[in-house]
Amino acid sequence: MASLRNADDPESGTPLNLLDLSDSPALTDESFKAALAGRASSLISISVTGCSELTDESIKAIGGCSSLTSLDVSGCGHLTDEALQSVARGCALTSVNVSGCRNLTDEAIKAIASRSLRNLNVAYCGKLLTDESLNAVAANCPSLTSLNVADCKFITDVSIREIAANCSTLTSLDVSRCKHLTDESIKALALGCTSLSSLNVRNCEKLTDSSIKALALLPSLSSLRIFGCRKLTDESIKSLAGCANLTTLDTTKNFREIFKASRS
Repeated sequence: MASLRNADDPESGTPLNLLDLSDSPALTDESFKAALAGRASSLISISVTGCSELTDESIKAIGGCSSLTSLDVSGCGHLTDEALQSVARGCALTSVNVSGCRNLTDEAIKAIASRSLRNLNVAYCGKLLTDESLNAVAANCPSLTSLNVADCKFITDVSIREIAANCSTLTSLDVSRCKHLTDESIKALALGCTSLSSLNVRNCEKLTDSSIKALALLPSLSSLRIFGCRKLTDESIKSLAGCANLTTLDTTKNFREIFKASRS
């Protein structure tokens, strides 16, 4: 249900700074703008995830929220580049979630790629996004810590190499179902993003044992999802035995048993 967090309190004078209207599929542009009215200047976070009826009209209104740092419009399938470009002009965003917004193109991601951005989720926006998006992120987001590009089918080693070379603070990465990626990407990440603690490469079918051996050298690796990476062998799993912080390994039952045995 929709909620207004930290709403104006007559006694304390606390301003509304978090607007959460998530999972309100019937929410209209008019209703959203009414909720926004009079509060734009103090908002730091807006979430309208799953509000599938919202259009660019609503998101353009967010451009007046000069204090806004976090925006979640995941599942708002009507949005276009114009909406994100408008927000980017008026806000210094640190966290953006546009997962499932399938009409967005590289132009939208290029617009929100700024020095302030730390968390970016563009999962399942794969129809129109290419390496051009991630190249812009790599060039402009040096403080990026979390990136999700799951199912972005046109992403290749070219842009992941750029992320690895320029985003050394990255700790969480999801490239699951990015089927063009090869060992070249993963080796680059292992060298350039040494603070990486969570990596999802599920169904990246071109990866081989050499990728996992490179990842096994990451000192902070705690979560690794490799289910569906069909070229991996027992050798990969055994190489992970020395990862002291690895607590989550998402793979086949057989591989999990090998991993457990290797640690004993």
